[in-house]
Amino acid sequence: MVISFSEPQVRDFLLRMGTVYTFRKARRKRFL
Repeated sequence: MVISFSEPQVRDFLLRMGTVYTFRKARRKRFL
């Protein structure tokens, strides 16, 4: 199975995952 990163759906998914990850990391840093 080949996934092209040019697909808007894949890019949107990766962008959302990255945003959630960075947001969680920032929150964790703030609480510590």
